Amino acid sequence: MSVDYFPPDSIVMNKSPTQNMEKVTDDNIRKIISNYYTPTISESSKGVVVTFSPKGDMGSESIVWYERGKSGFRRKPISTNEWMMVDCDFKGIHELLNNNFQITEGDFNVVRNTLSKISHEVVRSLYSNPKTHC
Repeated sequence: MSVDYFPPDSIVMNKSPTQNMEKVTDDNIRKIISNYYTPTISESSKGVVVTFSPKGDMGSESIVWYERGKSGFRRKPISTNEWMMVDCDFKGIHELLNNNFQITEGDFNVVRNTLSKISHEVVRSLYSNPKTHC
């Protein structure tokens, strides 16, 4: 007796299960990040650095730099408990998201907002009552 095996579409089409997610949404981006990256935070004399390290050999690190708000910053209000995102390098995460979603220019706002929110959440997890702004 022979049994025919029909593999799932994701195997037949050489796609990972995450590639079956069609829309770029906050939830889908968060699923990709949690599956493939581990966020860590470190402090330095200049501020805080959030590093998204890939799990295994899934790509390159992505880094976000924060500094305490100061009078030279353009965004208000400024207080001693605010952390401001001053720079970021999300190349590794962007490449992974593009592989999964084929990101278009219309998706940039959702991707940017979600990655900013995730980074802010990591900073908030270290500090009990920070106010963060992009």
